[in-house]
Amino acid sequence: MNDLVLVQYWTRRELPRSQNRTDSRLRDLSERHGLGDFYQLYRNVFGLDSAAAAIAQDWPLVRDEVLAIAATWQGGAGEFFEQAVDSTFSWGEDGGIIAVYRMYIPIIGGSDGLLARLDDDAWADANEPLLRFLALAEAPVDALFARVEPAAADLRLP
Repeated sequence: MNDLVLVQYWTRRELPRSQNRTDSRLRDLSERHGLGDFYQLYRNVFGLDSAAAAIAQDWPLVRDEVLAIAATWQGGAGEFFEQAVDSTFSWGEDGGIIAVYRMYIPIIGGSDGLLARLDDDAWADANEPLLRFLALAEAPVDALFARVEPAAADLRLP
């Protein structure tokens, strides 16, 4: 999805800005270029309709764990996630910020990380706030597929 967001900008000869502002910037790009279906697909992929609840209810419970996972990534990612991604959710860019967490935290550690544990029901039950925060508690596959076809038209070059 991240690559498709970049394509939307590049094919319109625009440069994307900071990833933690992707939601608001992509909404603006979508409004200017009639990419509403693509923008809705992006929001569905990252579960942004649940962002406010996840930040209010789950983030206080999982913040330290999420930042600890980030700290295991090479190159000082822990500090990056704490400072540059806004671990306090105070910048008013909640959709973009949570999308960054939801994109990267699950893949940190590769096959030995979080993704390796998702099929373990006991682990999933014990870590439900983390899975909710990362939008991994439910897999709305049908809803995503329903958005792909309309969004595909938005992927055509301008």
